[in-house]
Order: sequence, then structure tokens, then C-alpha cells
Amino acid sequence: MRDHNAALDGVRALAIVTVVAGHYGTPHIDEFHGVTVFFVLSGYLITTLLMREHDLTGRLDLRAFYRRRLARLTPAMVLAVVVTAAVLLLVGVPVSTWGLGAVSTLGYGTEAVLGLAGGEHVSGWFAWSWSLAIEEQFYLLWPWLLLPLLRRVPARLVVPLLLACVAVAWVVRHAAYVGGARYEAWLFGPQTHVDALLCGAVVAFVLHAGRDRVAGSPLTPLVGALGLTMLVVLDHIESDGLPLPARYDVTGFGQTAVAAACVVLCVAALPAGLLGRLLSVRPLPYLGRISYSLYLVNTGVFTAFTTLVHRNPIHSSWGWVTLPIVVLLAAASYHWVETPLRRRWSLAPVSDLAGSPASPSSRSAPAPSAAGCSTGSRRAPSAG
Repeated sequence: MRDHNAALDGVRALAIVTVVAGHYGTPHIDEFHGVTVFFVLSGYLITTLLMREHDLTGRLDLRAFYRRRLARLTPAMVLAVVVTAAVLLLVGVPVSTWGLGAVSTLGYGTEAVLGLAGGEHVSGWFAWSWSLAIEEQFYLLWPWLLLPLLRRVPARLVVPLLLACVAVAWVVRHAAYVGGARYEAWLFGPQTHVDALLCGAVVAFVLHAGRDRVAGSPLTPLVGALGLTMLVVLDHIESDGLPLPARYDVTGFGQTAVAAACVVLCVAALPAGLLGRLLSVRPLPYLGRISYSLYLVNTGVFTAFTTLVHRNPIHSSWGWVTLPIVVLLAAASYHWVETPLRRRWSLAPVSDLAGSPASPSSRSAPAPSAAGCSTGSRRAPSAG
């Protein structure tokens, strides 16, 4: 658990490449599948780190946990909002067309604004922050739900219970879709993506209960290969051609979550296996490490280009120029803003426990301290 798992960075790299390709305008690429992979990674890493802290100390230090979450998300996100707002003001874009989007981004409420008021009130300049809002809500609620699972629910029942919740989430998503819910409320709402977070949590509990057993099973590499194959297939076909008809899994979000969970299970249990080595090939781990900054930067660059030339980058002979710009800006943000301020604000060293940040928004782990939300007197070394 203490060794950095570069393969998880590789999974994150595949996710961010999908997101960037979708925003770039690449045909037959759906960026929502990449975001779903990020949610699965978040569910896995956060649950793993919280369970490890609970195992070591018998408690969860929520004050330290939330401090680290803010330190992980806030610096680069605030920079992205400030720079975008400054540019929009400089070129004279009316604040009324994007102001609410900037405010909702800073308050982690974009998915609520999209669901209640529609996309026109957020604008494309800030719509990317809907997933950060869902991540933040997950961080806010999940530790309080996880603690009763660890203390009061028999270990053998936790995974079946979580799988039942995943099934319910599928039904709720489908009901919202066929029930005529507002498009933005259905597509961006937490109820649409909670199953991905729970699938990641299922992987965490499965490995927590028997990592050696999973690693030793001959089925584990096959599960990982099948999951990766499904991710590629799901991201390149239309909804009516999904392995499960769209009437059972609208847009394939659920199938993507299950496929991503299979990949994460495999590379977390067998980081030195074939799939783990494949996902550790450079530059995938580096792209995974800067994925949060890539997520923050790419939409602004592509939107600016599209606004100027009235074409998606992929449909312009000069569109390719935006790609190195995105990578350079993201690398600068990661090395000069995101990492140093995270270290300073989290008041603890950055750890690579269980891998690296999950989703464009998770990296550091909770560090046990005297201020907790549960009992126990043992203390553990900082986990991030």
C-alpha cells in the first residue's frame, strides 16, 4: 500500500486523454466516459485511504481529510477561474453570460445550477466544473457513510450492499431519463454518476478483504483485460450499439463504471502484471499525475479557439496548436501552483499511497490526528 502505483496514473491518463479528445472535437469520442473513469478512481482511492486510516487508528480525522481535499482541489481551480474571468473581462464578454458559472465553480455547485437553470446560465467557459462539484459532495458525505459501514455492517455484507446501491442508481438514472427530467439535471446530476463512485468503493472493499487472494487468482488479469476492452468499445460506439441496449443503461455510463472498476481492480492488485506494466509506459504516468490540471485547462483553451475561428480545433488546420498549449499550461499549473500549494496548505507531506489523484480531483489522503469523528487513541503516520 505504501508503494506508488504508476499503473493507476496510467488509468487516469487514459481517462484524461478521452476527456481532452472529446472536448477537442474528435468524432466518436465521448468525454463523459473519461469522467466516469475518474469517478471510479476517486471512489477506490478515497475509500482505500480512509479504510487504512481507520484500520491504523480506529477513527477518521475528518478535519484533516477535508483540509487535504481543499488543498488538493482549490489552488489550481481558483487559478483557472481567475485567469478565465480576467480574459473574458479583458475582451469585453458580458459578465451576465458567465458570472454565475464562475461563482458556482468556486462554490462547487455547478451541477446544481446546470440542473436547475440550464447550461446557458453557466456557459461553456465554466461548465467543466460540474464533475468537481460531484467530487466535492462525495468527499463531504462519504466519510460519514463509510464509518457506519466499517463499524456496524458485517464485512461479508458490505460489498453486496454497495452492489445493491449501484443497481438502484442504475434504476434511478434510467427513471430520470425516461421521466423527462431536464437534460442538464439528468446528465450532470449526482444521481447519474453515483454508481461510478460506488463501483470504486466496491473495488476498495474487495481488495481490503483479500488483496492476496485477488492477486493470486488467474481470473484477475482476464477481468482487467476485459475491462480495458470494454472501455475502448464503449467510448467508440453510439448509444444504440452498446453491449447492453440503451434502455437498460442510458449512454453506457453504468457499463463504463463496471469496466473501469475491473481495470482498477486488476492494476491495484497486480501493478507488476501485464496490464499494470502496459499502463505504466511513459508518458502515461506523467499525464495521469497532471490530469487534474489538464482537466482544468483544456476546455478554456479549446473554447477560446472555437470562439475565435468558429470551428472545433479538430476541424481547423491550426487546431493542433492547442494541444501542446494545453499540456504546457497544465504542466506549469501542476508544478508551480498545484503541487507546492497543496503541500503548504495540507500541512503534511504529499503521499503517493495507493497511487495518485483520483479524478480530476483527488490526491492526498487523510492524516490521523487528535481531532477526529470517531474514537480510538492510536496514531498513525501521515498518509498525505
